Amino acid sequence: MLVDMESPHQKRWWLPSAWKYIFFAAMAVFILFHCSGLHFPIWKAKGRLTTHLTDDLKFQLPDSAIVTRSVSVAERDPGEFYEVKLPPAEVAAFISKVRSASKKPKEIDPATNQGVWGRPPDWWKPNELPNAKGLQIFHHDELGGWLWYWSESAGTLDVFWFRI
Repeated sequence: MLVDMESPHQKRWWLPSAWKYIFFAAMAVFILFHCSGLHFPIWKAKGRLTTHLTDDLKFQLPDSAIVTRSVSVAERDPGEFYEVKLPPAEVAAFISKVRSASKKPKEIDPATNQGVWGRPPDWWKPNELPNAKGLQIFHHDELGGWLWYWSESAGTLDVFWFRI
């Protein structure tokens, strides 16, 4: 006589087979996009950077600005790297807007990569900009901020946006 080892009153503690694979796949995707530290490209980077500027600093990128490179870092605390090209004549005016939008702007040294966590993208080299300058500002709620590195002569800005 065959005896069923599993009583109809006992419940399985694991999920039905298809659902457990879906659950583990969803967890793997979540970890990949939120905890891995990998860099992912940002689509419509100029629009996204403009949205951050509008939300945090209450102004927009100039129409002449071109976002040449951008990546988002897959971390629990989001961070985004941007390389922006501006006509050299517009850089000083734009940076003074950035500086005046902050309560406590802080000059920083481009050689230190101060404030950047994790591994920056390969193209992120603010210390190689000619006559580079740096500025750190925080969001109005101080739960994140910006790092701005620029070269007026090259018309290049390296921007790091982050939230804590």
